[in-house]
Amino acid sequence: MNYKRKILSIAIILISSVILAACHANLFTYRGAAAKPEIRIELKEGGSHTDSWATYDLSVQYEYEKNRDILKISGDIALNYQWPVVETFHVRINFLDRDNRIIESKVLNTYGYRRLLYQLDFRNKFHLPDGTVAMGFSYDGVLRGHGDDGDWSFWLDPRRADKYGFFY
Repeated sequence: MNYKRKILSIAIILISSVILAACHANLFTYRGAAAKPEIRIELKEGGSHTDSWATYDLSVQYEYEKNRDILKISGDIALNYQWPVVETFHVRINFLDRDNRIIESKVLNTYGYRRLLYQLDFRNKFHLPDGTVAMGFSYDGVLRGHGDDGDWSFWLDPRRADKYGFFY
């Protein structure tokens, strides 16, 4: 009898967790979160604009053109690591409002599955959500070394955190 109660309790907890997660889908997105100031790139109207952006992990050379609610963007990404193989690497573009809140995040490109990578490129066209005045990049990936070198994970979360590490 006691065993059946434990199983039932675990099942109720799991079902409740799934229902709660479904009701709060924003728990699994960056939507509405405050973005880190260092990722913010103001978007300028008309014409082609070229710039670069860099972190400890990588550098991005990009060119974009914004016409009303359409953003065309292309560029190259150079990783700052000597690890030869990319297991996975996901680059996102985050659309930001005037208050530096993330309106929406989209996948800019996905690279990997044990691919030798030296220079990565991207080319995309996005419909901008209402209120977008800036963009920012974020990423996560896993690199693999030779033989027993193991794996190396790296990432940049676009959300701003307080001194305790909680996002807001």
